[in-house]
Amino acid sequence: MDKPSSIPYGRKVRLVEDYQCPSSSLDLQPGDEITIRKGKLKTKKAGPRKPAPVVPTGTVGVVKEGPYCSGIFDYDKECPVQFGLKNPMIAETLGVPWRLLEFAD
Repeated sequence: MDKPSSIPYGRKVRLVEDYQCPSSSLDLQPGDEITIRKGKLKTKKAGPRKPAPVVPTGTVGVVKEGPYCSGIFDYDKECPVQFGLKNPMIAETLGVPWRLLEFAD
């Protein structure tokens, strides 16, 4: 879909192709240890890194305002979507490119 003139908060949207979630700059995953020593953040990885998760084609979400773990949304390029997935590797709210979405309601 093309970016609408206003953000359609509350509308349902569907992915038209798979969306690979962005990984964090710290590359943290469940099980990793995080400590602060002498004012510095230290991480200890709990094993091999898993690939970034993919939200499959056809998944329906809702356009919502919400926290975004990687920074600020660029509304000209992406839409804030909450898919309601119970996966600790996927942020609650994702910035999904407009071209990967269609209205589902």
